[in-house]
Amino acid sequence: MKKSKIAKLVTMAGASMMALAFFALPASAGVVEPSGLEDITDKKAIQQELDETGSVTLVDGGVYYLSNILYVSSGQSIEATGATIYAKEGFLCNNPEQANYQGLVNFSVNGGNWLSKEAEGRTLSSMRFAHGSNLKFTNIYMKHTSYDGHGLELIGCKDVLVENCTFVPLGTPGKDAVAEMIQIDLAAPSTAPTLQKSAPRLVNGAPCQNITIRGCTVEGNRGICANYAAKDTKYRNKFHSNIVIEKCKITGACSEGLALFNVKSATVKNNTIISKNPKIADRAVGLHIGLFGKGTMKNVTVSNNTLKGKWLALQIWSETGAKYKKITVKNNKMYAKKKKATFNLPQDYYSYVAKKFTMSKNKNYKYK
Repeated sequence: MKKSKIAKLVTMAGASMMALAFFALPASAGVVEPSGLEDITDKKAIQQELDETGSVTLVDGGVYYLSNILYVSSGQSIEATGATIYAKEGFLCNNPEQANYQGLVNFSVNGGNWLSKEAEGRTLSSMRFAHGSNLKFTNIYMKHTSYDGHGLELIGCKDVLVENCTFVPLGTPGKDAVAEMIQIDLAAPSTAPTLQKSAPRLVNGAPCQNITIRGCTVEGNRGICANYAAKDTKYRNKFHSNIVIEKCKITGACSEGLALFNVKSATVKNNTIISKNPKIADRAVGLHIGLFGKGTMKNVTVSNNTLKGKWLALQIWSETGAKYKKITVKNNKMYAKKKKATFNLPQDYYSYVAKKFTMSKNKNYKYK
């Protein structure tokens, strides 16, 4: 037999053996069974599987108890469809050693009911990630934090998808409180105090980029907020970019439904965004967009939303005179206590916040 034919047969045999080996892998690879104990057992088993294989599957219908937080790393994933996870502290965070969006790369969580047994919930972050990129959170149901905590905190992250998730708080709303259920943060001392304490060299003012929140239900004192460093003037000119919020229901119990601060480009479309603050005052606003620093802005589009706020449905302003390249507000239903006060800008103010400002086909209603 010719050498080439022998080589071909050897190659085919090798491929067949590899295929058999693949199909022979145990079906339970990566699966962590629940212990049924409310102690450190589940935490240790899940952490061990993450550290050893990078992939964890929790059993559909299984109930797990985390005695303390799970630390996650690049390339890992958690599949939790149908599982219930209780935690005394937080659920997940990373311990970044690098900035520039390299602290956690290619990480995902799908599914799971992430809960607390405490009536008032946790006051810190349930899931917190810093300097990450290519992060994906899908089909999560979370009822763990209080109104004063954060269900999901993203610190200086980029290329993040949060889709088909529900984040709702425990306990009662604060009075005039502004803690947001989903927090899009700068890596700054005032916005990321935990990172400042654990890794101060990584507190470099990094903003978030390319954050998409789609098809989610979010409730909190504030629903969602892209934050600016109010107390850190060093980082006033740092801006988040390309924030996309679509097909969500977002509710602020005593502040804005959605606040986008120091965001240079954003798309907000096909959402219902509500502030339940009963006052005719600041923060009783459905959607609040504000600039606190100086820099080159891009475009903002607000379209096909239902926006409700007792004071204003929509507020856009600039503290420093920084201007967006273009703002488009169209096809929105806007509710306020005073029907004509659904939007805060008089016509002569448009040019103050944008080089080009388009308002079209919006309808105003009274917010009862």
